[in-house]
Amino acid sequence: MLRANDREWLVLTAVLSLWFYFQGIRALFSRLFGVLYDALFVGPFSAYAAAMVLLVFAAFLLPPFLVKLARPKVVWVTAGVGLLVSRLALTLENPDMRLYSAIAVVFFGTAVLAILWQARPDRAPVSVVGALALDQFARASGNSLDLTLFDRWLPFQAVLSLLLLWPLVRSSLERTGYEGVGRTYGVSRLGAVGLGAFLFLEMSLLDYPNGLARWSGVDYAWVAPLLLFVTALALSDALQTVQEVVLWRIPPGRWLMIILPLLGIAWGSRGEGWIALVGLFLAQFVLLWGLRGYLESGADTHVGWISVGFLIFLVLNFADAFAFTYPYTLNVFRGAGLAIVLIGSLVATLVFLLPPRDLISPAISLKASTWALFIPLSLALVIWWAYPAGVRPPSGETLRMGTYNIHYGYNAGWKYNLPAIADTIEKSGVDVVALQEVDTGRMTSYMVDDALWLARRLKMNALYLPTIEHLTGIALLSRWPISWEEGRLLTSHLEQTGIVGGEIGIGGRRVNVYGVWLGLTPEERANQIREAIDFVEERPGPAALGGDLNSAPDSPVHAAMVSAGFVDPFRALGLADEPTDPAIEPKDRIDYVWLRGLAPLSARVVPTVSSDHRMVAIDARVQARADAP
Repeated sequence: MLRANDREWLVLTAVLSLWFYFQGIRALFSRLFGVLYDALFVGPFSAYAAAMVLLVFAAFLLPPFLVKLARPKVVWVTAGVGLLVSRLALTLENPDMRLYSAIAVVFFGTAVLAILWQARPDRAPVSVVGALALDQFARASGNSLDLTLFDRWLPFQAVLSLLLLWPLVRSSLERTGYEGVGRTYGVSRLGAVGLGAFLFLEMSLLDYPNGLARWSGVDYAWVAPLLLFVTALALSDALQTVQEVVLWRIPPGRWLMIILPLLGIAWGSRGEGWIALVGLFLAQFVLLWGLRGYLESGADTHVGWISVGFLIFLVLNFADAFAFTYPYTLNVFRGAGLAIVLIGSLVATLVFLLPPRDLISPAISLKASTWALFIPLSLALVIWWAYPAGVRPPSGETLRMGTYNIHYGYNAGWKYNLPAIADTIEKSGVDVVALQEVDTGRMTSYMVDDALWLARRLKMNALYLPTIEHLTGIALLSRWPISWEEGRLLTSHLEQTGIVGGEIGIGGRRVNVYGVWLGLTPEERANQIREAIDFVEERPGPAALGGDLNSAPDSPVHAAMVSAGFVDPFRALGLADEPTDPAIEPKDRIDYVWLRGLAPLSARVVPTVSSDHRMVAIDARVQARADAP
């Protein structure tokens, strides 16, 4: 028999390896998004793009078969060493290097996951849940941004990879073979399929507090520690003791394992506030708690079915991406995000329709002593990280406002560039900034909440309006407190757009500030600008509106803003129409800050290539009531 510390070493190695694996999955889909976007919408679709897609499928589908062909210990060490080396390369911020290293991380990580479920099923569930909890903890330190994917982390990653080599080799030298447990228990066919759907749910929504916060509307500062608690709760000794009774001894229990996640996700999407969040937490807990149900006694692991599970994982992920990019792919995916997640939940829990059977005993669970020490400490750190810092409002009577299309956090070359975008905003000196193309928890942009992270980094208040599937939209950041806030979707036939606004106080006067994003065709923009102006006119007084209007200075949109009493600071100050798009060698002016009841003092286009647009910044004085229009 293995000693307790041997079991713990193996689980620790597996947890850290799977954490690297989950980081690689995020990086891979984020980089693949840029490759496919350029291939499909910039063109032409190249052999390189096709090869990358094939490599991605191979990285997920081939390892389970390779695991079956070799001795488990050999595969475990080979995959582990490959994972450690490729994860080291993943830290480098070069976009091409990140794509290739992410493919390698996923390939070796999938092999590690397959070997765990095939040869050590007693340790696989606890390792998966532990890695998910570790991922939550690490990302909380960066307010949803994974700080380990930047060059400055490289020395720490090198040390961590070296330290993991010893437990990796040590676990391979265990005298009791991996095959001992694997011959007794294996992943059922439905369990292998469910594993792929389970990973989709975790990697696209349920393991990310920023995603759950945006779905429910509950503040991230509450969601982050509570989600970590719920995740750890699924591993507790007491709850695992009653799991077998609930799952297989009480007939309704198995149906509840299917129904509760479906209801929780549906209510989390359609509901609002704490009730919606409880539904999402319930789905997360049930799915994690039921992982042991993917195993069956007296059966060999169905390796081919594990590959089927990963194929389902890929299909669900691509379908989810289409739900966000329906104007450019297939319009049938418009509004399909919830349905895709519900399908994933159903596939992940179909295994509970199998006849009652014995559940494998977990190798390690969280005992009372662990709960008393590590969980409170981890929660305290997450609470500290998640709690927002105070925002000090600026002094004076000048409105400094900007607008910036942040391209989901990428620059034009698809390097993830959110810190550089923050530096650009900070150096511009603005106190209010309207942001477009803001992701708050998508696999294609590293699952980062752009609005949350930028607000924390810049010490600003954030106002966010989701326009597509809860997690893509527009935002308004302000150093001044926002006394009211409201957003409205604009009529859109292609990509859904909207306008968001709030009221701030400058020099004893109230000023309404707005952020807007107009659509892709002239016909859409003509209707949307009228709706946006109507929204602004619901609240009288001085106003400033910034946004990506996708319109030139001689367009009907520009004329509509002038007719509504707004002033273009560039025209009012006699400045040239500086182009803002694209960021590199810009040709078109489509980003604006408009003023009404405010006297323009200066206007400029910030010469930056941090995003694929350039930033616009203006200074304006709040006019006295007598000279206000």
